Amino acid sequence: MEWTEEVQGDEERSKTKRETKRRSKSKLEEERSHQQDKDKKRNDAVKTELRRGNASLKWRWKRVEGHTTLGRWKKKWNQMSGRNEEG
Repeated sequence: MEWTEEVQGDEERSKTKRETKRRSKSKLEEERSHQQDKDKKRNDAVKTELRRGNASLKWRWKRVEGHTTLGRWKKKWNQMSGRNEEG
């Protein structure tokens, strides 16, 4: 009598394991698709900025570097582009 109960318990346990595996798989797929959507949006944004031309790339660089004041940004940009201005 006890032995059959144990076996039945094992079957139930394996069934729940299978269900959790299935659930976690679907969750992983969901996260992956969400990440792909985010990547696609970011890539689209970069492409539109590239299409707009050089000016937007300058501002993109500014945002990435984290310069807040225009003077500091301009000075840094001039250093990068080879124009060394004092001031």
